[in-house]
Amino acid sequence: MYKIVNGRFISKYDGFQNIDFFTILKWQLSKIGKRKAENYKLEILKEKLPTSSNFISWLGHSTLLIQIDGVRVLTDPVFGDIPFFKRRVEFPYSLEELGKIDYTLISHSHYDHLDLNSLKKLDSKIVAPLNMGKYLKGLDFVELDWFESLPDFPITLLPAKHWGRRTAFDTNRTLWGSYLIRDIYFAGDTSYSDHFLEIGKKFDIKIALMPIGAYKPEKIMRNNHINPKEAVQGSLDLKAEFMIPIHYGTFKLSDEPMAEPLEWARKEAVKVNLKALKIGEVLMIP
Repeated sequence: MYKIVNGRFISKYDGFQNIDFFTILKWQLSKIGKRKAENYKLEILKEKLPTSSNFISWLGHSTLLIQIDGVRVLTDPVFGDIPFFKRRVEFPYSLEELGKIDYTLISHSHYDHLDLNSLKKLDSKIVAPLNMGKYLKGLDFVELDWFESLPDFPITLLPAKHWGRRTAFDTNRTLWGSYLIRDIYFAGDTSYSDHFLEIGKKFDIKIALMPIGAYKPEKIMRNNHINPKEAVQGSLDLKAEFMIPIHYGTFKLSDEPMAEPLEWARKEAVKVNLKALKIGEVLMIP
């Protein structure tokens, strides 16, 4: 589903589409001093985390704590600020309250998903796509290829239409992806494509954890992020029983108003069973 050319991963699920680094940098620099203050702030509902029951808790952006059969899985952990962006809502739990994390999943190498400062605070096995190990030196990690699974727990790396980069010179030197944790699908970052249909045909999915934010300006974002309408369609393609929206309201990464993604997703919710979680809320699952 991909090939490696001159050290770069190239795939039909490559969302890079020759986005020029300096075009993005110019867009970001043009916003310095012009960002409008928004009163929108996500509600925090800090609850006691169960010790044995199966649950999902959204911790902001793409960070979720998932417990299945006593095994705790953390996705794309970001506990504080990232370069150029301040966190707009507090992280709801201390490290002690999170408890022992068995597996930490990394979807790709962008700074709002691969936060090394957060990873270094965890005592956890890190699961990451191919070639990510160069960023994880000194940490306990394993790399997976698309459709490859861990041998000892049902975690599988799956495609996403996205890309990876940490500097101007390492575009797509690492693989990117989404994850299936038993029957829970974590989309990571992605634009809309037929990978949702293909995954929905291969696997039985109950819960889809779908990004809904960072879609404007469309000319930059459309090839690597989905908007709320596309997130709902992706959940339908996956044949998920319900969808939990993520990747909004935590960092001001893009041009849409911070309240817009969830409002739009709720308008689309007539087509899918949508469960929007508050930060830190615990959703019990069978």
